Amino acid sequence: MSSRDCGGSSLLGEAMDRSNCQDSSPHADPGVVCKDSEMSATITYINLEHRIDRREHMESTLRNCPFPWSRLNATRFKCTDVELEKELQKKVPKNIAVSSIWDSHRRAMESLLACDTKYRIVLEDDLNILEEHVDIPLDAGQTKSDFWNDFLNYLETLDFDWDMILVSPRYRPKDTISSGKLVFVPPPDGSGPNDLMRIRSTHLITGAHFCVYRGEGALLRALDELKKAPIIYDVDRFLVDRVRAFGVSVHGVFGGAFGSDHV
Repeated sequence: MSSRDCGGSSLLGEAMDRSNCQDSSPHADPGVVCKDSEMSATITYINLEHRIDRREHMESTLRNCPFPWSRLNATRFKCTDVELEKELQKKVPKNIAVSSIWDSHRRAMESLLACDTKYRIVLEDDLNILEEHVDIPLDAGQTKSDFWNDFLNYLETLDFDWDMILVSPRYRPKDTISSGKLVFVPPPDGSGPNDLMRIRSTHLITGAHFCVYRGEGALLRALDELKKAPIIYDVDRFLVDRVRAFGVSVHGVFGGAFGSDHV
């Protein structure tokens, strides 16, 4: 089982330093060192061990992916000690689920440090890619979408400095939050790229189901921010606050099909 139990004397920081749990997939073995410069991307997806339905969904989603990919057992903290929970609550404003998702992304990012590919991609297991609806521009003469290659070709056209791309995040105007209603709007700057550090002043940006990091440097910068964070909150919002993040909306790519695993 991939859940992690925190003893009464442990602190969140100590629990977060425990060893990674990574499973093999048809495309990669646990701990494999990806040193093939011809590979343009390496992918890790996060999945709780008991969610076999989500695992099957992701293996189907990645079946035609030409890049190496692997599954990482998601973290699920289960802390029942009252004093420890108080300690956690000082660091996690919402609940233990937030720290579980945070730790899962941290471990997935660390697992990709060994890969010498240009793009390192972290996926959550509720990602949907409906290739027949994807609207990435095709190359001249191309008549059918080849999502993964088309998407990486699109990344190559980006002529500005970036660390992370969130694919199809959601935008919630901050002036609607007090109403208590979930109001989501189209990307402020169109399908993308949207400068999330600028937009975050007026919108709450969520959605870490498809995160792309540009090389080892971007991963290290993001991991350093996670390590030194004085407080833990939603990992998508945190990274938007701390790294050079942009949002790209792709029709036919979205998350959230299975609901929350942390309830």
